[in-house]
Amino acid sequence: MGLKYRKVKEVNPLDPEGEKIERYEVIDQGVVGTDEIVKEMEERFGIPVKKSKNVVKLLVKYIKVRLSQGLPAPIPTFGTFVPVTKKVKVPGRKGKKDKIVEVREIEFIPSPELEERLQNIELEEVKDETDPTENTDSTQDQSQTKENLPNLQVQVKFKK
Repeated sequence: MGLKYRKVKEVNPLDPEGEKIERYEVIDQGVVGTDEIVKEMEERFGIPVKKSKNVVKLLVKYIKVRLSQGLPAPIPTFGTFVPVTKKVKVPGRKGKKDKIVEVREIEFIPSPELEERLQNIELEEVKDETDPTENTDSTQDQSQTKENLPNLQVQVKFKK
């Protein structure tokens, strides 16, 4: 599984001449569910679908049980799901005071091994067909690694 991105050209608000600047935007590829994970496991490792589904279900159950007990759910070489409690300010109704409420969230802390794999993830640029200024040279290799891109940040955070 690679990561898809696109170049976005926009007017630089700090440039009085209106020079365009480029930035990179990750394309959301939707939620990855059990079926996608199982399919990937079969394609990459040859693990039968039925076995893969059982493994994924057990892993999800393990994570849910640990988090429901208020404990972190570490997965070796992948990362740790951690339950956190944050305080959030909720505006009060007319004439009433604001309230501070506690909200439970789940954060994901990637392992060093996963961070290394993310550093080497294959990226695919998706061209904007409607932009006439895009380079149309089809012989140019569009597959890049993260090191070739200026300041592309990938943030991993899951919320309950």
